[in-house]
Amino acid sequence: ICGHEGIASWLSEVVQRNLKDINDLYVVLDWNSNIYNREVLGRPEISSLVSIHSLGPLLSPETRLDLEDRCVDAVQAKITKSLTKDLQSEEEKWWQETRLEEFYCSLSNKVISALKVHVDRAPNITPEFGLNTGRAHV
Repeated sequence: ICGHEGIASWLSEVVQRNLKDINDLYVVLDWNSNIYNREVLGRPEISSLVSIHSLGPLLSPETRLDLEDRCVDAVQAKITKSLTKDLQSEEEKWWQETRLEEFYCSLSNKVISALKVHVDRAPNITPEFGLNTGRAHV
């Protein structure tokens, strides 16, 4: 139990650093929701001594939700910035095309690729986070 409290305290300190990097946010969320339970508490020598449910989560539900919101916001900002740049580039191409049949817009593929990474990754943390991420990016 002391080890659990120490890890929870350490993770809380990490979170207080105002994480902004999308990958850092995903790692902390995954550690809180999956990795710690599976790779630490799930070890036979530990799981036989303590119930995972009696320890509780590493981060409070409020902190986890705040991190999820920050992650969704960071992903939206990144995708918006990238797609705005891509749209401007595509718009320049539109004005240069003389024949409509020669024009091919790859923007839709870029949109799908940018969203797919996060829509696929978020549900691996928790199903709820996956739903929230999907809704926020559609």
